[in-house]
Amino acid sequence: MKQTAFKVLLIVSVIAFFVSCKKEYSIDTGAGLGGTAKGTLLDSSGNCQNITVYGTYQMDSVLTDSNYIKLSINFTSAGKYKIYSDTTNGFWFLDSSYVVTTGTQIVKVRAHGKPSLPTSTSFTIYFDSSFCNFVVYFLPPITNTDYFPTTIGSNWTYSENGSTTNTLQYTAKNYFLYDQYTNNTYQLFLSDQQDSALYRKDGLGNYFSYAYLDDSTSYPVDYKFLEDNVAVNSTWSSDEVPSLKVGVSTVKFNFTIVGKDISVTLGGNAYTSVIKVQEDMVYKLTSGQSITFISDYAYYAKGIGWVGTEYPSISNTFFLKSYTVY
Repeated sequence: MKQTAFKVLLIVSVIAFFVSCKKEYSIDTGAGLGGTAKGTLLDSSGNCQNITVYGTYQMDSVLTDSNYIKLSINFTSAGKYKIYSDTTNGFWFLDSSYVVTTGTQIVKVRAHGKPSLPTSTSFTIYFDSSFCNFVVYFLPPITNTDYFPTTIGSNWTYSENGSTTNTLQYTAKNYFLYDQYTNNTYQLFLSDQQDSALYRKDGLGNYFSYAYLDDSTSYPVDYKFLEDNVAVNSTWSSDEVPSLKVGVSTVKFNFTIVGKDISVTLGGNAYTSVIKVQEDMVYKLTSGQSITFISDYAYYAKGIGWVGTEYPSISNTFFLKSYTVY
């Protein structure tokens, strides 16, 4: 036990400390940790800054620490702050903390509640006197166990590098094309920009596309882009196709399974039971030398399909924003 005289001395010292410091921290002005932070969600041009959504959102699923948004705030004074959204579709975003310095900072705001409907949901987030809007894209429960579903009417919307305007949606159509050269039947996938793609699968874990390998190849080929029944490090290749590119003789793809049954996060959405495929486009030059022109990593999630592709050499990414699989 400490002596009584020491306790008294300690109490007096603490009181003296707070008396001497009371002018440095003012609740009224917002200065210091005891005040209220001020700032804005807007940039110097008056526009809302980027808001990124993280986590998977499903109907009747209680939201956890993995469900949150990140946004930028330009703090003009230090102190305590509170950021909150409206409540929509059974859930909302709310967080509070404090800042000790001014300037632009990245802030994490957690989601709360439980989504009540399987639909993309719009929110307004508020801080100080500013507010901005963002959308949470709803991911429905997995009912299909295929790594590349082709059920009619299923659709997938993709974004390039997180863009909200540069998007592309593909829909699986009730249209099948028989090709006499490959002796195979393909299903049509049509985009909202009227681009088309042809796919088939053999029911044994092999998935094929009928397409040009790149914009220089002489004709389209049937090639396997995914195997879901082989081990990590398994490899295969497409056919070699003549190229019209100057100095290039042929083009082919080499494929390698580099990850299986893994978890990944792309575009802020978390996926499990994912197969990661390395895709190497190989040019055979007219000199006889073979070079890898470009490599990428494609991701396929069970029950969802293609969820994104990363192009490390050019710092580019396509990823799934929303989908509906029937």
